[in-house]
Amino acid sequence: MNAQNTQVRIVQVQESDLDHLVKLLRATYEHYGATATTRHLSDEILRSRLAVYLNRAPGYAAILAKDKRGVSLGYALYAETFWTSECDLTLLLKEIFVLKPYRNQGIGFALMRYVANAALNRGCSRMVWAVDRNNRSATRFYKRFQGAVEQKKRLFGVEARYLERWRI
Repeated sequence: MNAQNTQVRIVQVQESDLDHLVKLLRATYEHYGATATTRHLSDEILRSRLAVYLNRAPGYAAILAKDKRGVSLGYALYAETFWTSECDLTLLLKEIFVLKPYRNQGIGFALMRYVANAALNRGCSRMVWAVDRNNRSATRFYKRFQGAVEQKKRLFGVEARYLERWRI
């Protein structure tokens, strides 16, 4: 796959690729502003947590964009989920990230195209993703995809320590 000036190949992440994925996750954390939670996690902890659900059901899949030397330039993480309005499977793109020096070279598009094909191959009726409201460059990137419609929903999250309060 040729992403403008960079020869890029998209590969499905296997357990042997997890060190590459950990490095890219660290870059993602730095890009978005590392939190106390992400800073205290060692590479070993990240690797072991990623390994638990990689390519499993339930779990997630990941892809890497690599240059001709095998250097990882970006990644995407995605998983299937059930979409109640259609009573069908949906592919949730959890994360897509390209290292800063390699942006605007078609690598993000190549990653999105691969994930879109994964959705089709898995029989999903749609693909969804979230973007931070203040991330203008990502919003511009996503709006270039034909058929992408901004949803009117808000995304909430609760950490496990608060879930404990709800235990029955």
